[in-house]
Formats: sequence, C-alpha cells, structure tokens
Amino acid sequence: MDDIGPAADPVETDSEQEGQAPESGAPSFAGMNLAPEIQQALGDMGYLTPMDVQVAVFQQVMDGHDIMVQSRTGTGKTAAFGLPIAQRIAAGSHGAQVLALAPTRELALQVSEELKRITRFKSVAVVPIYGGAPMKPQIDALQA
Repeated sequence: MDDIGPAADPVETDSEQEGQAPESGAPSFAGMNLAPEIQQALGDMGYLTPMDVQVAVFQQVMDGHDIMVQSRTGTGKTAAFGLPIAQRIAAGSHGAQVLALAPTRELALQVSEELKRITRFKSVAVVPIYGGAPMKPQIDALQA
C-alpha cells in the first residue's frame, strides 16, 4: 500500500457467509495469519470464517497491490480492506498511519466503527473526520 499504481483486476463476489461454521479445508482467519488480537476481535464480532471477498483480496492488499472490489451490501467489503489495515498498522505509534476516504459522512462513520471493532484489542485509535460537524473536537481527537 506504499506505492500507488494501476489497480489489479477487479474482484467481484456475491457471497453471504458471515457467521457460518468453518468447513473442512475452508479458509479461516487463522489461515490468514492474522494477529491473535484481531482474531479475538473477529470472534467477539461473531465472524467465524472470512467471507469470499475478504479471502479474495486479503493477500493482494497485504502485498501492497491496489484493488477495486465490487460486491453486494453485507458481503464483507469493509473488513476486506480493514483486516489488512488492522494487521499492518503499528500499535502505539504516534501520528496518522492510514487515511480511508469515503464518499459520505454516513459511510465514513460506518467504516470507522467497523475498524474500531476490528482493532479493539490493539493500541490504535480510529478517528473519523467529516464535514457537517464541529471541526475542533475532530482535530483534538486526531491529535490525541
């Protein structure tokens, strides 16, 4: 995610498997080599196995590739990019490490809440910054 280059082939999926028990040989969060604190957060969230979109893009994002994903609502897109962010972010580091842009305030808040849930056992702060609200509290939260 250091270099910005041409996007990889688009990934499309329509899977809706959240909360399903893992099948023998099926992808697992442990098989993705996620940090234990991320796996714990996912378990607390009720995620038992990664969704198709998460499996399809995880390694590409971890390898620093740009991707474009198209998938229906509720298929795990936020976690598809949130898991690699959570895995790669340096806990306890000062300063902004990730900037995720969203087209609407509502989506920015939704993404930040999901990232907070995924990183709840890491020493990181997720701060949404958006228009239409007082900037001082947002700037203070970002500086903190």
